[in-house]
Amino acid sequence: MLDDAKHEIDLLKNNILESKNEFQNSKTEWEQKEQNLMNRVKKSEEEHSSLEREIDRLVNLLRQTEEEACATKEEEAQLKDSLKEVEAEVISLQEALGESNVEGMKLKKSLLDKENELQNLFQENEELRTREAISLKKTVPMVAAKVENVNGKPKEDETKEKENDSVEVEFKMWESCKIEKKEFSPEREPEQESFEDEVDSKAEGVENFDQINGLSSTENGDGESSPSKQQQQKKKKPLFRKFGSLLEKGTSNQK
Repeated sequence: MLDDAKHEIDLLKNNILESKNEFQNSKTEWEQKEQNLMNRVKKSEEEHSSLEREIDRLVNLLRQTEEEACATKEEEAQLKDSLKEVEAEVISLQEALGESNVEGMKLKKSLLDKENELQNLFQENEELRTREAISLKKTVPMVAAKVENVNGKPKEDETKEKENDSVEVEFKMWESCKIEKKEFSPEREPEQESFEDEVDSKAEGVENFDQINGLSSTENGDGESSPSKQQQQKKKKPLFRKFGSLLEKGTSNQK
């Protein structure tokens, strides 16, 4: 019996040792599993934290993208408004350009008409000047003949010389008036009264020139002016006034 008891005790000891070994192995295995689990949990937490950071980054990026999209939409709307304004301004400028072209054509046509009128006036002036010169040439011999008849003293050489001087002065006066007329322009339009005074002064200058040459200083025996003087004065004044009226007419047409 004692042997059986010892044998049973040995079996129990062996069982206890095996149990201890199993417990130790289980404990070791459990600790290892626990460590692995903790490592996995820690890794999961790290991954979770990383994912949260990534989510935050993506959220911020999305918000920034939305803001940029809103700014882009606003800028696009502003660009559309600016484009509409530019298109409206271009249309307005095109209309203004068309009106300016039409107005320019009208002004060119009006300028051509005025130039034609001025050319016609110059031509009429030349014709009138030629007619007046011819009339003066025809009048001078008649005046000389009347002077000879009144004085009874034929002075052909002296009379011809004085007549030639008078005609030369007349031509110079006509040429001077013609030059003054060419100088007329829309920027320099003389007044009518000053122009008439200038014409009258030129007429008086011709009379003074005649007086110097003795054409207007000749008097008859009664102390009155000779018929040639009176006739020349009567012809010269209407002549200059007629030419002055022609120049005034040309100036008014230019206006």
